[in-house]
Amino acid sequence: MKFVGLIIYMGIVKVPRLKLYWNVGQLYSGLLPRRIMPRCHFIALLAMLHVADWDDVSQLSRGKLRFVWWLMEHVNQVSANLFQRNRDLSVDERMVKFKGRSGIWQYMKDKITKWGYKLRVLADPGTGSRYLLAVH
Repeated sequence: MKFVGLIIYMGIVKVPRLKLYWNVGQLYSGLLPRRIMPRCHFIALLAMLHVADWDDVSQLSRGKLRFVWWLMEHVNQVSANLFQRNRDLSVDERMVKFKGRSGIWQYMKDKITKWGYKLRVLADPGTGSRYLLAVH
């Protein structure tokens, strides 16, 4: 509740930068956030905050990747515009390092990066540039 209270307080009392709420100078000495919560705790909570529209059915249908789906679509669109196809294409398997909690990370003993998300990539073997990205 302290975090939500600070968000409301910051909406009412405006300062130019976020870190000025915790400033010890005379100009900002009367502000409340410094007495309620340390700045590092507030920044950590703010970094973990995610707001999503759960009424949107398209977000729910994407499963466990619904929070990064927009990024994957954007990367695929940009790489499709920039990619110059050659005659030879190959399907490559890549591993993105991740050891957090997730139901889709995998272990592959033969890879340099052993734990993470397995990606299928359509790539050009000559240049090494990739065209299409899909999570396996």
